Amino acid sequence: MFFSRHREAITQLQTEMHVLKVAHLNLLSDMEKLRRETKPSVVFSMLYPQIEHMENEISKIREDIKVPLIKGLKAKTSAGKKANIKKEIKAGKPQDQAVAIAMSVAGEGKKKKATKKK
Repeated sequence: MFFSRHREAITQLQTEMHVLKVAHLNLLSDMEKLRRETKPSVVFSMLYPQIEHMENEISKIREDIKVPLIKGLKAKTSAGKKANIKKEIKAGKPQDQAVAIAMSVAGEGKKKKATKKK
């Protein structure tokens, strides 16, 4: 349901994000070339605003690509957990955090230690 309605928008955002990443890498390589040729302070003052702008654009696109997680009984299956982990990793989260979120949605968070009753 969500994917069928918004597949084109997600694809477009992912394409834009890829273009921004490539531009970001090009700026970093340009910065490295300039660093070899000129003083570092000059390079930094020239390129830092552009790099900061690119990083802001990438973070905005990541926020736009938020995909809902699978919930309910499907989230408790191994396929549901894997799908949720993949979605979280695709959203830019580290793997351990993605696993924790998927397990939490499945209702299988960290188990509490049993305490002895006196």
